[in-house]
Amino acid sequence: MNTWAVFLITILLFGLFILFSIIIYMKLCELEKDIDGYWQELIRIIDKRYDLIQEELGKMKYPEIKKTLEELLIKGTEKKVDQDFFNTYVEIETVFKKYVILLEDKNEKKEDWDKVMRENKERVDQLRYQYNQRVLKMNRLVEMFPFSIIAKIHAFPKYPYFRNEL
Repeated sequence: MNTWAVFLITILLFGLFILFSIIIYMKLCELEKDIDGYWQELIRIIDKRYDLIQEELGKMKYPEIKKTLEELLIKGTEKKVDQDFFNTYVEIETVFKKYVILLEDKNEKKEDWDKVMRENKERVDQLRYQYNQRVLKMNRLVEMFPFSIIAKIHAFPKYPYFRNEL
């Protein structure tokens, strides 16, 4: 082989490597953007849920549950993407379920409010599922060769999974 052929093959391989690296980077950026979008929408819907719970606190007759929910709602206002935020959400939901059960046991159920809360919870669950699907895909890619190389170079993080239980 002459030197020009070797040179052209080297340039071609280098170009393919650069192109492949750009494609990987764009895929990771797209996933990161999706995750951030779902996260922002989750925050918006969870904030609405917390506002609804906060409104109900004023009418709440059960001081122990009220105090616990107030403390958790304060803790839940931090909007970092981390496991503590997710755990706080799950704790609030657990305490809130106890409150709803108490209302049902005492036949004090509020139909309109219950419907709004149920719809809000369904939306949170849908968004959590979509967020988790993207996070699962991103975390797998960040660990998989050759994505892992590009992910390390550009500091793509592994995201926490939003579990629905502690």
